[in-house]
Order: sequence, then C-alpha cells, then structure tokens
Amino acid sequence: MLTVAPEGTRSRTEYWKTGFYYMALGAGVPIAVTVFDWGRRQVGIIGYVQPTGDIEADFAQIRQLMQGVHGHTPADAGPVRPRPGPAP
Repeated sequence: MLTVAPEGTRSRTEYWKTGFYYMALGAGVPIAVTVFDWGRRQVGIIGYVQPTGDIEADFAQIRQLMQGVHGHTPADAGPVRPRPGPAP
C-alpha cells in the first residue's frame, strides 16, 4: 500500500510525482486513494483507481475523489496532476 498525503511533504509543487502510478500500472493493481483529511479529522481510503495507461484520465479520477479533502498545511497543497513529460 502506498499513501500520498493531499499536501506536499516539504513544499508546494505544481504536480505529483508519478512513480506510484507506474508501479501500480505495471503490477496491474489498483491505487487505493488514502487521505489524511484535517478538515474533517478523518484518515482512510476514499476510493480506488485502476490505472489504465491514460494517466490524465486516471488522475482526473483521483482529483474527483479528493475534492473537499484538506491537508494539514493548506499553503503546501498543490494541484492533483501528474508530472509532465513522457512515461518512464
């Protein structure tokens, strides 16, 4: 299981690293979208996304699941979008 918090761990970025995505895609396993929602004081899995190879569409599903989730440090929260560039 891999857990990604909704805000950056060090500072804000304009994209998410995509290693977790390509590991799940290669293994043929779903991504469990797990959140630490400080706004609601909840932790848990809020849904699953089965990677299809269409990273933009798959990240759109992750974005939809994470709507309304608030991290500990809102200033560090960046957009839910993949790192730009070709697949590894």
